[in-house]
Amino acid sequence: MICANILIISGLILGFLGSLIIAKELILTKREAANLGVPHLAANTEEENENLPLAQFFIKQSNSAIIGIILICSGFFFQLIGALIIYI
Repeated sequence: MICANILIISGLILGFLGSLIIAKELILTKREAANLGVPHLAANTEEENENLPLAQFFIKQSNSAIIGIILICSGFFFQLIGALIIYI
């Protein structure tokens, strides 16, 4: 019973942390938005394009979203296992 409660609480914490990580990447300051909104000339190679500010922003945002989604899914899984332990 205590194990189930620990799993449920861990699941809630992971879900909360995952949603915070995703939300953090969606909120920009005015300065960040202005910097990203300035047009930049595209580079000659794909590697140089990846170093442009907007590309860096999207790469960082994508990586954080993946981490957030993994935490949220793990949290739901822990809650499910905890609930199954209680009811089975």
